[in-house]
Amino acid sequence: MIEVHINLLAVLIAGLAQIAIGMLWHAPFLFGKHWMRSAGVKSMKGSAGSMIVGGIAALVMAYVLAFGIAFANPENIFQAMIIGGLVFIGFIAPILLGKVIWEQRPTSLFLNNAGYFLITLLAMSAIIYAL
Repeated sequence: MIEVHINLLAVLIAGLAQIAIGMLWHAPFLFGKHWMRSAGVKSMKGSAGSMIVGGIAALVMAYVLAFGIAFANPENIFQAMIIGGLVFIGFIAPILLGKVIWEQRPTSLFLNNAGYFLITLLAMSAIIYAL
């Protein structure tokens, strides 16, 4: 079996970056109002439990992405970001698109969420590679 090294500090920073990007992306002055309207969300107030679960999910996503990047062994940051882009195209986008098709969610919600996840995965990939 191929042995890969995972930089846990990079995973932590990438996970925190996802949280920070999410806070900015969903802020009222960026895309928050549009997201709330499209998703049918009445309030941005979340419980501490929701924040903890979201933080754990961000760390899991960062760890798995770090594993994929380490396994692929990219030669530069752009190749690492391509891996993040491929994860988006192959996994995130089809899942989000399924919500439009099967749950009859608005296409605008797909575009909002897809933009968020694409930017997040590219940033996380860059961080993981750089560290």
